[in-house]
Amino acid sequence: MSEFNSDMNWTAGLFQQNVWPRISELCGGGEIIAMEVNVDRLADSFDKYSGIDAWQVLPEMGMRGIGSRIQRVNDDVRPYDSFTVRARRFSGAKTEFAKRVQAIESNRGYLYPYLTVQAYVRERDNELLSAAVCRTEDLIRYINEGHSKENETTNASFYACFWRDMVTKGFKVKSYTNHELQLNLYGKNYLTT
Repeated sequence: MSEFNSDMNWTAGLFQQNVWPRISELCGGGEIIAMEVNVDRLADSFDKYSGIDAWQVLPEMGMRGIGSRIQRVNDDVRPYDSFTVRARRFSGAKTEFAKRVQAIESNRGYLYPYLTVQAYVRERDNELLSAAVCRTEDLIRYINEGHSKENETTNASFYACFWRDMVTKGFKVKSYTNHELQLNLYGKNYLTT
């Protein structure tokens, strides 16, 4: 199995076991079906072309797609509490941001995740530190309105959309924080800085 597929399986398993149980109610409940562990052509296509990492099944309502990103952080690094969206790849390959903008603005029925989830886990044991969910359209609108600057890494650039700032600017973000674990790691002032 390639390192990429291994990372996808790790992320999908972590989402189902550690993240979804804690944020399920923030999203309205229901069952989750992860695309990255269902290794078939359709599941791969949902993930690759639409950014849908999981389907949320709500028996009374229907189902909707969820895009998720999980980042590991060391004990000495606080979770960034932001949604990160790749803006540009220096290779020229299309990014999540470009794909979501195209799907949303085309108004032609192209699929994209209705919800976006970002979670931060402790590196040594994958314990969930924090997670948040928002509508993908709101996240893209937040970026398009100029509320997030492009940050560069060695091979790409990304937008960091801080949850607290999004709420301050009127965007709906629901979040979960493992206060007890964060208090143990960072002390009582972690919430105020």
